[in-house]
Amino acid sequence: VSTQSTGLQRCRSMPRSHIAFAINNQLIYEPHPQPEATLLDYLRTRGLTGTKYGCGEGGCGACTVMVQTADPVTGQVSAKSINACLAPLCSVDGAAVTTVEGLGSPEALHPVQKAVCDSHGSQCGFCTPGIVMSMYTMLGNNDRPTAKQVEHALDGNLCRCTGYRPLLQAFSGFVSRDGASPSIASPPLPEFPPELRGLAQEELDIQGSSSRWYRPTSLTHLLTLKKEFPNAKLIIGNTEVGVEVAILKRKYSVMISTTAIPELRASTSTSTGLTIGASLTLEQVMAQLDAASASAPNQHSGRIWRAISNQLRWFASTPIRNAACLGGNLATASPISDVNPLLMASNATVELASLDGVRSVLVRDFFTGYRKTVMTPSELIVSVTIPAASCREWFMQFKQCRRRDDDIAIVNAGMRVVLEPDSHRVQDCSLAFGGMAATSVNAAKTEAYLVGREWTRDTLQGALALLAEAGGGSAGNARSNVSRTAVIASHVSAQSEQVAANVPVTSPDLPMPLDAPGGMVQYRSSLALSFMYKFFLHVAEECG
Repeated sequence: VSTQSTGLQRCRSMPRSHIAFAINNQLIYEPHPQPEATLLDYLRTRGLTGTKYGCGEGGCGACTVMVQTADPVTGQVSAKSINACLAPLCSVDGAAVTTVEGLGSPEALHPVQKAVCDSHGSQCGFCTPGIVMSMYTMLGNNDRPTAKQVEHALDGNLCRCTGYRPLLQAFSGFVSRDGASPSIASPPLPEFPPELRGLAQEELDIQGSSSRWYRPTSLTHLLTLKKEFPNAKLIIGNTEVGVEVAILKRKYSVMISTTAIPELRASTSTSTGLTIGASLTLEQVMAQLDAASASAPNQHSGRIWRAISNQLRWFASTPIRNAACLGGNLATASPISDVNPLLMASNATVELASLDGVRSVLVRDFFTGYRKTVMTPSELIVSVTIPAASCREWFMQFKQCRRRDDDIAIVNAGMRVVLEPDSHRVQDCSLAFGGMAATSVNAAKTEAYLVGREWTRDTLQGALALLAEAGGGSAGNARSNVSRTAVIASHVSAQSEQVAANVPVTSPDLPMPLDAPGGMVQYRSSLALSFMYKFFLHVAEECG
């Protein structure tokens, strides 16, 4: 690998077929990168074996490294932790990568490394480099973290033998208490190499041995490529495609990076809504949601934005959120996405573009089946617009999983209701669920039932009767009716049971056959009902 400055000379009149980046402050010029190779492959074949290969799908954190990039507009340098096992080698063009070897040495440990040693925070040691890199990156961005921020920084790192108590004890010296300086200071992050500035916004066209990597710099060029290669994979963080390649052994001949398209990275906030570019990472989306909520003219306008931001905090892990984007989360159409039910319930819209034009689609109408959407092969997602909430509009997010951090949902949901002015009558509502069908779904019958009715206990029972069966495992209308009556009888008086009798006998919105994929049918049905019950209580308390 050559590090000569001549290798970094640019030819702006044509796309580059090589990449340039830095590893541990050393400039790297790679003339023949392979698009199918990951950053982890590259590091380990060059002797940087402190970065470990664990799960291969971004779940364990043993491969965590820090990546620094320079904003093309402001020039500000940002640092983030990512999973090297998922990051394509071509994606770090123009970036500075730091591995655990770049922090310290056995003779002169970095303060984070020394803290782990002093507190006996490592046993087998396999996970330790990734843990050190997560903490190192967090401290580089925040030199006065709280104890909660320290704990949250480790949400993408699994440790199976040491446990987290000695690790949290080790890092407690970096915590700022009552605004005071931490007892242990962490040195600043390395300077970003000036030679790399601007490289990440240049066009790439790299032909590998089995695949081709494009990085267009205009939306028109991107749409042209999408029409020419309708089966090409669009890449931002590679958190979905990377798993398909590593675990499912799929092969993709054309990959197109969308990180250099300005329209896909823009965001706009108005009094009526927030428009977010499809290529923004989930961490960036959270920042946009929080900023829009903080600057909203009143408290109620940001209700939807705050709920989505709160949900995203428990989406996968910090390294995944640093890489995964909002558009990719929609396009993959996962039936257990943490975000899609909330976008559906909020009446968000998605802007689709192709060479034939632009169109807007409600997210609730976007999914057509398991891993399927309304997009044509030549279309892509440009942005998502999330409305501001009105004064009489309430919104809530739900997620139930086996553990709090870095886990997929069993069931999740987004719920919205608008009450008429000066009354408790429902004007509009949206109830969307994930984990209850082959795709994220709206509870259309329950929504229709609620509109026009008072937000009362009797109305709740009718909604529960239409929503799902208490015990799951639907086996026909007769059994469905019995189960729904049982739900109501367990919650309300004889008068409310009369309400149930007036609910039409039909299959529930969320039928759950006994042989439904994923199992736990009774538990999942109960979760859906519980979410609805919690939402009812929340709105009832809020509106008095």
